[in-house]
Amino acid sequence: MKPAVVMARSSDRSIPELDGIRGVAILLVLVTHFGSSLGSDSGALLSVFGAMFAFGWAGVDLFFILSGCLITGILLDAKGSPHYFRAFYMRRVLRIMPLYYAAVVAYFFVLLPLAARTAPERVSVAEAAALASSSEQLWYWLHLSNWRIGFDIGFPGMHHFWSLAVEEQFYLFWPVLVLLLSESMLMRVCCFMFVGSLVLRNLPEFQQIQLENPRLFYCLTPFRMDALAVGACVALIARRSDFRQVSPLLAGASLLVGAVGIAFVILLERTPAAVSPLMSRVGFSAIALVGGAVVLYSMMRAGSPDWVAKLLRSAMLVNFGKYSYGIYVLHPPLALFARHIEHGVGAYVGPALASLIVIAAGVAASYVLALCSWNMLEKRFLRMKDRFPYRPELRPQHPV
Repeated sequence: MKPAVVMARSSDRSIPELDGIRGVAILLVLVTHFGSSLGSDSGALLSVFGAMFAFGWAGVDLFFILSGCLITGILLDAKGSPHYFRAFYMRRVLRIMPLYYAAVVAYFFVLLPLAARTAPERVSVAEAAALASSSEQLWYWLHLSNWRIGFDIGFPGMHHFWSLAVEEQFYLFWPVLVLLLSESMLMRVCCFMFVGSLVLRNLPEFQQIQLENPRLFYCLTPFRMDALAVGACVALIARRSDFRQVSPLLAGASLLVGAVGIAFVILLERTPAAVSPLMSRVGFSAIALVGGAVVLYSMMRAGSPDWVAKLLRSAMLVNFGKYSYGIYVLHPPLALFARHIEHGVGAYVGPALASLIVIAAGVAASYVLALCSWNMLEKRFLRMKDRFPYRPELRPQHPV
């Protein structure tokens, strides 16, 4: 079977392999959050799996790469449209805001007070009350929570909103650059953003602040631009006439350099933790290169019988990818109580089996919650996206 031609228009942007990568990303996040205690007292074999799960935070980087790629492609297609900004921002609002703000209200006024009473070891009553104050809420209502969480001022069950804030801040300036710059200039800007993030994280002044605030590099937007820039580069490469000729070389080189960088970091740090000094300084960029290679390869081999492409477009991964946004937004309350439940179950079946049961149950429950969210809330707003086409002939079928 001949590989499918990579999309050239927004309306062709439904590539199952990319949904599969999104599915892999959300599963990495889930096993990390629900398997946080795996390996602590679970035996040697499960300790190895626990160490692997600890690297699942990189699933968020995959989301950044996919966002940079898909959003850049859509914006490039829409250049010259009289509704360029209006269509982009309204479609983003309809995709992101309904569930996000529903979740914020639920976290502030229902879940955190409930957690303060049922799991006081995780959330104190004082913390729940502080988060309900108007000054703390404002960071979340304005999509600035990453600047709060980056300085280690956050609350259980809401830490994950930092990544959504990063993407929203990216959306503020990226459409302007795509509109004003040629594709060649945009590629240069992407390279500048990639190198700039890497340089910023290695400046002594910022490293000193990082020592006191370990999440600084992980959460703040200027330090996370490399993954978004790599995704944008992939979108630009996919539009080249010689895409299929240059992609294997570019994907291979990116994968090699990134994999060596990740191995180097883990070997020296002896941990895959996102907040370890070397990982936060150079590891993020290495992960971006590997993720970019995977996305580029998937686009290059879309529709092919290649086993990797077939795996990525498997029904399970595609479905997890389809509902990944809802899963990501809604799963933290379940993870908040997972450790508490795990201790109770562990008294009967042992810690190792209890860890695996909690992971499986957490993944399943998160999927069910997201499925309900999709059918009861999200898809109702997504139908309204047709009211905001870039052009009458460009009506994307894929809810990016």
